[in-house]
Amino acid sequence: MNHVFIMNPASGSYDRTAEMREKVKDFAKLVNEPVEVCLTERAHHAEELARAAAECGEPVRIYACGGDGTLHEVAAGAAGFENAAITNLPIGSGNDFLRMFGQETARFFDLREFLNVDVTPFDMMDCNGHLAINIVSMGFDARVAFGMTKYRRHASMSGNRAYQMSLAVNLLKGVNRHINVEVGERRFIGKRVLVCVLNGRFYGGGFNPSPTARPDDGEFDILVTEKLSLLQVSKMIDLYAKGRAAEVPQYVHILKGTEVRLSCPDKEMFNMDGEWLDEQDILVKLSDKKVNFFYPKGAKYY
Repeated sequence: MNHVFIMNPASGSYDRTAEMREKVKDFAKLVNEPVEVCLTERAHHAEELARAAAECGEPVRIYACGGDGTLHEVAAGAAGFENAAITNLPIGSGNDFLRMFGQETARFFDLREFLNVDVTPFDMMDCNGHLAINIVSMGFDARVAFGMTKYRRHASMSGNRAYQMSLAVNLLKGVNRHINVEVGERRFIGKRVLVCVLNGRFYGGGFNPSPTARPDDGEFDILVTEKLSLLQVSKMIDLYAKGRAAEVPQYVHILKGTEVRLSCPDKEMFNMDGEWLDEQDILVKLSDKKVNFFYPKGAKYY
């Protein structure tokens, strides 16, 4: 068994490469198997490294050392390779995908926990030919999150200030956009706050829109909001974040499906596992590729 650690030095609030190298060195002594450390140098490099590791044909475990963005790329690179399995060492600024493991998420910080693992094939999302493992969303939440990332570049926007600034700016711009949605025979035409397609459970720093979403059930949870006023958004958003959107069916439609089509009059920003893209038409479907995900023995996700 080969072990490949793909580290993103830019993940998190500081570079933890030296610290992680020491931990990997100790881990290598325990497994007594080939261990390799690869550092990412640019966008999509983690995907290239993961694919190269999987293409060798030998059994390989690939460790995405970073946040959700690093996991996103590693999953896309290893998807479809039966000899490869991936996991996430959560050292990034955001690690929402692993939140579904609840309190057992803490076990992912300890490399000794990976001496004995369980492996489950997880579904992947195909979004206009791009692969994602966790979420695709379009609308107000995506615009706020993108703005937050932009404002964080300013020294004066530390802590929660970047989020507050982005929220205020996007509230002034308006919360609704024209997004048409097709899920099977269902059609939703016109303006709405957001649309969220979930393979995983959490995003946006802990938002949990649908507690029934699972990455191994062969379908997505899909949440489609109506056009809402600011007052209605304030009532809806807290319930939406806590997985209680079903309590406001007049605001949010909750569906299951394997394919969702989104279309807009003009290009609209959308979020794919934290990666920001602009498209006018989006087809999100269940990929025919799965990715093997390994995790500490006995850990449960829900």
